Amino acid sequence: MISLALIILCFFPFVQNEYFRPSYQVLVRKRNSLGDLIDGHCYGNVIQSRLVLTSASCLLSDNDFVNGRELLKADELAVSFKGEDLIELIYLVGGIDIYPQFNFSSLDNDIAILSLSTQLPLAERSDIEWVLVADYDFTDSPLEEGVESYVWKNSNGENIYPGYGVIHESNLVGIISYGLPSKNKRESNLEVQRPNRFTQLNPYLSWIYTIIQNAEIADIQNNNYSASLPYRQRKIAEIGSLRNSLSLMRCIFQTQQTPLKMTLKLM
Repeated sequence: MISLALIILCFFPFVQNEYFRPSYQVLVRKRNSLGDLIDGHCYGNVIQSRLVLTSASCLLSDNDFVNGRELLKADELAVSFKGEDLIELIYLVGGIDIYPQFNFSSLDNDIAILSLSTQLPLAERSDIEWVLVADYDFTDSPLEEGVESYVWKNSNGENIYPGYGVIHESNLVGIISYGLPSKNKRESNLEVQRPNRFTQLNPYLSWIYTIIQNAEIADIQNNNYSASLPYRQRKIAEIGSLRNSLSLMRCIFQTQQTPLKMTLKLM
């Protein structure tokens, strides 16, 4: 039995250049003291209407300090989200969760989640389909070069940005980050000649689920809930069925006041 979390994936071609960036991916942008966007060299992956999964190394400041580099603050970050008409929409970051065991030196456990100040309009999009974030183990099955899902360079032959979501058979299995080769079995180099690293999501799913769950419950409590987590039945269900599902979720929360585990069990 496989336990799966969920994200969104659009119908755009899986082409690794900026123009064809799929709708589940955003650009993580740095902001200067005036609020201007000054950088866009990291990707993030939408996992909830307010949450973006990315590499923690994307959030490191360019400044060096006595004890090493420090992390950027939330007000120094924004994300660029592609609208249906391909116009880039800017959303400010309101909070940051860094995986507790992230190593600033080796970049081990290079995982972070950004909380946006406002919700992404996921429920209003008509060009997306739901896919799954796989929690199966890829450690003993390294990704193969040449498979379409595993394209590590963009159309210009350049390396893709860190934070890039790796898709395998419609499942998000990990993200790409830059760093020194790691002996950690949950991370492996994809390319011997470059320090690109594949960080598998499986070991971090409990941490990811907790943050997603808290965001979902907060939206329900604030009467601001939308269809931000995808459901497998959404592609074939009537809108009324979806509303019934959301109403049931609210009822469960109000009557039991217990955490909701946003997972899907597949036989």
